[in-house]
Amino acid sequence: MISPHDVTGVTVTGSDDMYGIHPHDLDAIFRRTLQPFNSSLTRWMIGGGYGVDLHFLHWITNHQTMGYVHMVVPHKVKDLVPDVQRAMDLAARSHDDFDVTELDLDLYSPEKGYASRPEPEFAAAREMVNHSQIVVGFPHESKPASITNFTLSYAASLGLPRVIWPVGK
Repeated sequence: MISPHDVTGVTVTGSDDMYGIHPHDLDAIFRRTLQPFNSSLTRWMIGGGYGVDLHFLHWITNHQTMGYVHMVVPHKVKDLVPDVQRAMDLAARSHDDFDVTELDLDLYSPEKGYASRPEPEFAAAREMVNHSQIVVGFPHESKPASITNFTLSYAASLGLPRVIWPVGK
């Protein structure tokens, strides 16, 4: 069994659909699931989504989160929704070790138009998981075909341990 004290790479992934979940409740869930990994050696890997990713950015800004925060976005930071951009800026200012990798993958599919392909998000998920020792996921119970579930499945295919806390209904 893996000890939280031995983990240095943690991917945090979760649903963009956080309707009905109070931020205070998510804070409590984060304290319970993420705090055990919180050390100066931890490398937190996070995406640029609106729900759990955005809340994680607020959480590291408002709590004593230690370690290194590495955000991986499939496109460019300028393509993120404004709320995520603002939270990212606040987190970067409040956290000594914060950086972003922009994969700059194409948003356009000739068959489907803009922002219609999940491949860039899959690439970002793989990038985060490939640099982690554990994945903590917060999938939405009613969305089995989500990027979050892809991320958790990819981690499982690599034999990485996962902590899964379903959110939403």
